[in-house]
Amino acid sequence: MLDGVEIAVNAAMEPVFRAAAADDCEPGLPSDLEELVRAGLVRSGGRLYFARPEHKTPPPSPLDDFESERWVNTIHLDTQTPASDPSWRIELLRHGLTVARRLLPQAITLTRLPVQIVVSLQSAPDGVDPELDFATGAVHLALIRAPHDDVAAHIDGFGQPVIAMTATAR
Repeated sequence: MLDGVEIAVNAAMEPVFRAAAADDCEPGLPSDLEELVRAGLVRSGGRLYFARPEHKTPPPSPLDDFESERWVNTIHLDTQTPASDPSWRIELLRHGLTVARRLLPQAITLTRLPVQIVVSLQSAPDGVDPELDFATGAVHLALIRAPHDDVAAHIDGFGQPVIAMTATAR
């Protein structure tokens, strides 16, 4: 799926990941997401940033450096598939995996630090809260500077479906 990339999947994401990985189809990305991925990444002040970020404003002040980097490098995943159709999770995870597959190789040419892309979904197929059941997800990109920055190390603590993909320059 992603050569040379460490992948950690929590229990809530496991069935979605298995279904998404069952076929090697790489769907086209929605146009706004395609544009963001094509623009790629830039390095500034020892950090990586999306060249065309979704967030155009600086992060809120109470966030630390790691949280600020994740906040700036967030992509929201949306779909027209209704929340009542469980295939939305597979669709959005495939988009997140495509983003990772395309951005991680570029990211590791820009830094010697481990780069992590985390894809999360709003809800798990067997843990749907009807009050919060929206067909949405997110992709976050950040550098791992310290052990507590590594989402993969504590991925099982998340209630939402989460996958962390980590790559390091060789």
